[in-house]
Amino acid sequence: MVAIVRDSFYKQGVLASLRVMDHERSGEVISTLHYEQIDSLKICGEVGKILLSEEGIQMRVRDFETIEGNKSLGDVIINAYLHLICEHYSITSGTKIARIESFVARRIVDSHYDPCIAKAPISRRSLFEYDLVLVPIEKCLNWCLVVVDIRDKILFLYDCNHVKRSYYLDAILDHMDACHRYHYGQPLKKDEWIGLVKTRAGRTKHYKNEIDSGVFVCAYAEHISADCKLKFFHEFTRHYREKIFVSLFNKSIWMPKSSEFVSS
Repeated sequence: MVAIVRDSFYKQGVLASLRVMDHERSGEVISTLHYEQIDSLKICGEVGKILLSEEGIQMRVRDFETIEGNKSLGDVIINAYLHLICEHYSITSGTKIARIESFVARRIVDSHYDPCIAKAPISRRSLFEYDLVLVPIEKCLNWCLVVVDIRDKILFLYDCNHVKRSYYLDAILDHMDACHRYHYGQPLKKDEWIGLVKTRAGRTKHYKNEIDSGVFVCAYAEHISADCKLKFFHEFTRHYREKIFVSLFNKSIWMPKSSEFVSS
């Protein structure tokens, strides 16, 4: 079982404030045009129509509907946005970043590592060739993010809703062990790895919002990949949904983050 250290990413300053986007108005123009296109297709009953395809990820009208403010982001949108994150920040930050698709991650967590489930993704590549691995996981409508730091042998669990699911870390570490055995013929030295559960601190009341949990996951993933500090308040979720929408249609990260400190 991976050693767990409970910590607060707000209290420790791992993440600091989110800047409201400089070009919000231009983004709204872009998204308005595409939303009109989506609304027209919905009226025609074409919610299954493919709007975009990126690296084998097919995004349909019904997928883009989940970006609307009163809905939880779906697997397709989160996988597509994390793909853009890996692609962009692997170049700009010099950090090699990979991801495990949410469909695979969910099955790994549910089965606590089943060789039959994990064999295909493990055989395709060695995760140990990367510096960071992003693992989005959805359970009972709540999204969280596991970040595997290969360099420092740490697994981070980010969950905006403070759900105690540290067993996710054990399941992902088992998956990493299987990957290491497959590619290098040796078991992973699990006792050298630790897990950090990141929780929200300093709240006046408990905050729970499954609808926006997928938005938080995208924000965590992007700012960690950019080595950028973030302080994410609930009122910024609308701006981040806009950012995700525009980025997917542009097939590149809109208003990318830099590693410099972002002030409030």
